[in-house]
Amino acid sequence: MEDKNIRKVTVVERNGEVVSRTVENNGNDINSNFENNIESNIAIQNPKHIFIILGAVMLLIGIAMGIYGVFNAKNVSLKEETYIPIEAKVVDYEEKIEKTQDEDGFARTEHTYRDIFEYTVDDTTYTKTSSTGRSYHSDIGSIKQIKYNPNNPSQILENGTSDIVIPFVFAGFLGICGILVLFVGIKK
Repeated sequence: MEDKNIRKVTVVERNGEVVSRTVENNGNDINSNFENNIESNIAIQNPKHIFIILGAVMLLIGIAMGIYGVFNAKNVSLKEETYIPIEAKVVDYEEKIEKTQDEDGFARTEHTYRDIFEYTVDDTTYTKTSSTGRSYHSDIGSIKQIKYNPNNPSQILENGTSDIVIPFVFAGFLGICGILVLFVGIKK
């Protein structure tokens, strides 16, 4: 007598949603082996869930970036108040060259510069490299206004707002995109 492998799958749907499922193999219930496949297929068949999850994740990351931005802005503000202004002389610069090639085979070269400057506090000369890279470098010998930590003169604060603004830009972008994706997911 030939042993036949009989598999019976029963899926009951109501309004496009699976409300029950039963899987039997030769009369034995094998729901536990099949459930993960059914649930992943449901998510793929119904992209509404993907939009809602993606939108929620983007919105949460945007909120987290906003919170980080607030704390970062407070930290920079505190440094602005307590650090002491001083003139620093640009003595050199660091150049980073990045060569890339696009999909059409065209080579592209990007140059990023970071100024190196010196300043003196209590007869001690400090040399620091700028934390911010730019597409140009300052003239050697030019003077920059910086601020140093009176408790640790090797810690400096450069003039500029990029460290404060960037988290808020990302937070706003991710927040808006997250809301839009959530809206699309809810409306589907």
